Amino acid sequence: MAIDPERATLHDFDAIVAIADQCFPHEKEKGGMLVRWPHCYLRDARSIHNFLLIREDSKPVSIVEYVDHRVRIGEGRIRVGGLTAVATLPSHRHRGFMTRLLHRCIEHMRKEGYALSELGGYRLRYNRLGWESAGLEWRFRIDRGCLHAKPGDDSYRVVPYGQRPEELDDVISIHSKERVGLERSPELTALLLRRGGWDTWLAEAPSGITAYAVCYVGDDGERSIGEFGGDPEGIHAILCHLVDDLNTPSLSVTCPRIHPLNDYFASVSWGWDLGIPRMIKIIDLERTLRAFSAQLLIHCQRMELRAERSVVLGAKETGQQVQVNLSRDQVSVSRAGERTPTVHLPERSMVRYLFCPRMADPPPDWPLDVCFFDRLLPLDFFVWPLERV
Repeated sequence: MAIDPERATLHDFDAIVAIADQCFPHEKEKGGMLVRWPHCYLRDARSIHNFLLIREDSKPVSIVEYVDHRVRIGEGRIRVGGLTAVATLPSHRHRGFMTRLLHRCIEHMRKEGYALSELGGYRLRYNRLGWESAGLEWRFRIDRGCLHAKPGDDSYRVVPYGQRPEELDDVISIHSKERVGLERSPELTALLLRRGGWDTWLAEAPSGITAYAVCYVGDDGERSIGEFGGDPEGIHAILCHLVDDLNTPSLSVTCPRIHPLNDYFASVSWGWDLGIPRMIKIIDLERTLRAFSAQLLIHCQRMELRAERSVVLGAKETGQQVQVNLSRDQVSVSRAGERTPTVHLPERSMVRYLFCPRMADPPPDWPLDVCFFDRLLPLDFFVWPLERV
């Protein structure tokens, strides 16, 4: 007999954490899920609503959560379901519980107005339900020699976060200027800056705090910066502190594909690569393209679009069809009705088409409008590693 997924209640919270700790023992050894992922396990009615579970003998045995995110994409905003806490007790695996939970998550996200879902994990496991590797980020690799080839500013002092209450406001003020990442409350920012396994450093100039960086600390002492903000001089001072004062053997920095500090990081790095970090599923194609319309308009203006163009995108499995009208003054998105799609792709191929670099040349028979639209891609979507679920 099939067991139907249901929403969790606050009474299930301790059982949910226990399942996650048991299924992710490497996190349990480092403090457990409440310490390592505090932004995913919140004991409140709003957060628990997004946990789905399957019970057997009245006890939870399989869980998943879709975390409600609003992600900044330049001038636009997009609602994203961050999938996390994907776990089934070992004694209850291979019975299709997680497949049922994921299908139910997709149903809820579609009904509740989400545009995308994103997650990390084993690609082939999630491919069959429509998630695909997508998005782009730089990863810069830095060592002491490269760093000290660029002179620093001795007026900066680097201090650990948490010495004064007002430091939270300083970080929030700096982070608010970023054009990517989550829109988040002060309470969420405070949780993230205290995540287990991460440390936060501040650069203080005579005028006050001007930059910050949050690092994941590996077992070997390597540090990976998973969020930063502020002026390049302050960031440089923090990097020098990490490699000199903390004797960090190696250092990496994760950055959006487009960011004002990317040239600086390249100048102090011995190498870098452009990677695809996560998986994306398009929940609602129309909502997705509406959210990115401001970004598409900027691309149209940079390419000096003169004639109006129009494309119809269609996702085969879901039947969603969307028309995108492009001009130098406006990008509009609407449902396409019965129009024949000019780009008609399977669900995962549509994710790659919109969010990944091209793996091959477009077909030679593509219409001119589609060829132009293709040149506006990929769309830029990024969530800081610190914020990911």
